[in-house]
Amino acid sequence: MHGNRLAVADFFWDVMRITAILILFFLSASAHACWDTVAQKYAIHPALLRAIAAQESGFNNRAVNSNANGSRDVCMMQVNSSWFPVLKHKFNISEQDLKSNWCTCLDVGAWILAQGCTHAMTWDCVGAYNATSHVKRSRYAWQIFHRLYPAQVMVGAKQTSTKHNSVSHVAQPVDAEAASQSIIAFEQ
Repeated sequence: MHGNRLAVADFFWDVMRITAILILFFLSASAHACWDTVAQKYAIHPALLRAIAAQESGFNNRAVNSNANGSRDVCMMQVNSSWFPVLKHKFNISEQDLKSNWCTCLDVGAWILAQGCTHAMTWDCVGAYNATSHVKRSRYAWQIFHRLYPAQVMVGAKQTSTKHNSVSHVAQPVDAEAASQSIIAFEQ
């Protein structure tokens, strides 16, 4: 009798382990799908979105920061509160929606980035995601560049490959001319 109880308990814990593994698998697949869906929706490479999320909050969707001008930045993409009225009116998205759903936050961050990049994804428009002044835009663009290409130290185009993508052209944010060039030509 005692052996049956142990067998039932072992079976129970095996089922729990398998269930946990399946949940993690589906959550991982769902997270990957969100990055890809949002990237495709706004024609922004997912690696760029990940670099911005890493720079802005370290992927922390609960991040909230106050700014000197009285505004605040929320969620993983650090969406500024100046966008809240537009988001509420146009998409019915609230601050709480951003903080409670990281995929909504990612979508809004990508939408904001796309608003500033109407013709091409340039380093200047990447910088504009975070700052209005040219100096701060350039600094931010460099931070994102170094997150995308941590080993690259030379200025100019260079052929590099990674496991997931091939970068055929990299225009680095070194000056006003480079800032207006398209950033990346990714091939999947």
